[in-house]
Amino acid sequence: MKDPNDGDDSHKQTVTINNVAKADDLATVKDQVAHTIALGDGTATGTTTAKSLTAGNVKFNIKGDGNYITTAAAGDNVTLTFNDSALAKKRMSGTLL
Repeated sequence: MKDPNDGDDSHKQTVTINNVAKADDLATVKDQVAHTIALGDGTATGTTTAKSLTAGNVKFNIKGDGNYITTAAAGDNVTLTFNDSALAKKRMSGTLL
């Protein structure tokens, strides 16, 4: 770095700046954020609306049917629980064959 008021290079200094992102690092991050995330079912025909990471955080709600399947999400896990007793009650009432 040269002092503009110095007539010669006798006071020239070298400055090193570490941990600065380079243009190709930024391009890599931009390419990764440009991806979308969607959830599909086991049939390969059903899918959720794709969400882009460029819009910020991505969230998908996993819902049960309110009768036989309940869901819970915590941390990295999603738990689906099948309600056998509700199904058994419906079967005993004769409304489920």
